[in-house]
Amino acid sequence: MILVIVLLLIAIAYCDLEAMTVSNGLIAAFSLLTLTMAVTQQGLVASTAFHFSPWPMVVVLLITLPGFAAGLFGGADVKVLAALSLITSLSQILAILLLAFALFAFYWLVAIRERQQKGPFIPSLLVATAVVAWLG
Repeated sequence: MILVIVLLLIAIAYCDLEAMTVSNGLIAAFSLLTLTMAVTQQGLVASTAFHFSPWPMVVVLLITLPGFAAGLFGGADVKVLAALSLITSLSQILAILLLAFALFAFYWLVAIRERQQKGPFIPSLLVATAVVAWLG
C-alpha cells in the first residue's frame, strides 16, 4: 500500500506543480487509502508498529486551517496533510511539516519570490514525506 501512497502523492504533486489545482478524485483516492491503512493499523513506515492517534490530525488542523483561512494554504494542501496525518505518528507529522515548510521556503526564495506569487506546496510535502518514511 505504501507504493500506492507514493504514486498518488506523485500524481497529486504533479497536478499541483502544473496547474496549482488538484482534482478531488485524486484527493479522495489518497484519503480513502490512508483511512483504510489507519483502520487496518498500517502506518507510513512499514517496519514500525502503528497505533492510530488523533493528535497528528489535531496538529495538522491547528496549523493548516488558520493558514487556509488566511489564504496561505490551498484546499488540497489541507486535505492531503489531514489524510497523511491518519497514518503517521505525532513525531512523524511534525518532522514532515518542518521539513516540508523548510523545503517550500527554500523553493519560494529561489524560484518564486521575484514574481510575488503563491507556489505549489504539495511537491515539498512529497519530498518531506519520502524522507521521513525512508528514515523511519
